[in-house]
Amino acid sequence: MGKGETGERSQEIPAAAAWLLHGGTVVAWCLSLAGFLGAMAIAESASRNWFLPEVGLALFTVATCWFLAVLIHESGHALAAHLKGMRVMRMQAGILDVIFLRRGFRWRIARPPGGLHGYVQAYPDPVAAVRPAMLCMIAGGPVANLVAALLAVLLARYVDVEREGLIHAFALINCVMGIVNLMPMARGWASDGLLLYLWGWRSPDEQSSSLAHLRLMSLSAFGTTSDRLPGQLIDDLDAQGGRASLVVVWIRMKASQNLGNWKAVEELDDRLEQILSGMSEREQRANKPLLVLLRLELAFSRAMHERQAAPHGTLVFGKGVDWLAPHLRHRHAALASMLAGEWSAAEAALQRVRRHAEASRDRALAESENRISQHIRALGPMFPSG
Repeated sequence: MGKGETGERSQEIPAAAAWLLHGGTVVAWCLSLAGFLGAMAIAESASRNWFLPEVGLALFTVATCWFLAVLIHESGHALAAHLKGMRVMRMQAGILDVIFLRRGFRWRIARPPGGLHGYVQAYPDPVAAVRPAMLCMIAGGPVANLVAALLAVLLARYVDVEREGLIHAFALINCVMGIVNLMPMARGWASDGLLLYLWGWRSPDEQSSSLAHLRLMSLSAFGTTSDRLPGQLIDDLDAQGGRASLVVVWIRMKASQNLGNWKAVEELDDRLEQILSGMSEREQRANKPLLVLLRLELAFSRAMHERQAAPHGTLVFGKGVDWLAPHLRHRHAALASMLAGEWSAAEAALQRVRRHAEASRDRALAESENRISQHIRALGPMFPSG
């Protein structure tokens, strides 16, 4: 089930429509169960002459078809977003996690966030209308599944009987997935059907404060650095509290880094602890990736402010950080080398930072890292610090 950067809009559902959401959830579960049992029956019938036990092979076939259907669904979201001029940043389909780069992509095997089978992270062009782009992206997933189902049924006419059964199982799973995702549901995340309702029939004012996060991320993805983002949008986002306030700390921290205002780390540290004191442990666990990145960036700002790198081993990067922000480890290494007087090692690390930043689809990142790199170089012998 796909999800973009619009899950927060599920909070805008009128109470009078709650019955519709419950009904949509019940219908979706019934359809999913019927689709699973139907696909199992078809796959088991088609696998009677294979070397594996019928039920075991049927389960393997259905699981494979389900993964392919999720991949088709999320790819449909991503393709529709791309065709509407959106910047597609990331896609997860089942255990396949993909980050799109300026040229090509990176991928890994990872468990998706709780409650989701997959999602697409994409941002509309800030100078274009948001609503048409969002509607196209949201509809792209279910449409891709339904088209795949239709093509599979047509293909089944031209294959032998055994393969025809397997193709029909694949078609059934895609058909069910397409229809189920069009059901209005909200269980911590909004289904495609609910998002189509929110963006279509209850179309928001594109200047609404509820869209502050989407608009800020769009500006960043298309090249506006944090220190140039509109202050009113940042304030609107901060007023939402919770995770939104963590994002605001991130934006203000990046702005201070771009400007070389390292003393701001003290105020940002205090603000972060204030936000965390009002969050439950469950909320903090849900936001762990962002919190880890925040603490590493604050540690960097503190090291720049104090002109002293963090002791070796005290900063834990890990595979998650290297996956989300591969440049960050090299920037910390560049600062440590510069402060230790190892100028060539520092410059080599900064070149690695530059390559990672320029490869990113977040166009603000390259400019931001270039400016931060200049602040680091200012600590070396060629640029007297002052």
